[in-house]
Amino acid sequence: MIKAIFWDIGGVLILSRRKQVLEDWSKRLSTSPENLRAVIKQFSDERMKGNDLSYNDFIIKNKIDWISAEQLENLQQSLWNSEYVNDKLIKFIQGNKDKYTFCVITKRPKK
Repeated sequence: MIKAIFWDIGGVLILSRRKQVLEDWSKRLSTSPENLRAVIKQFSDERMKGNDLSYNDFIIKNKIDWISAEQLENLQQSLWNSEYVNDKLIKFIQGNKDKYTFCVITKRPKK
């Protein structure tokens, strides 16, 4: 008998149109979605480690010349704005809250 159900946050409870945003920005900046994904990840990793770099400082520190600080900030904002709650899953949880224990799991960022 199932007593508890565990959910991940990213890609399960919170969905995103991330792929489309990266494709749109890659056309705008004439680079690949992979390059955009890598630079966003690198910036996010720096911030998660406690390095409170500005977008401009990050661009200078990493000698990135194909995206401006303003563009990087706008890209990150576009990615955040592309996220939305999985309403179907929320309705399932609300409809079954007396039947199951629901838990959220997620992985810690690498140090």
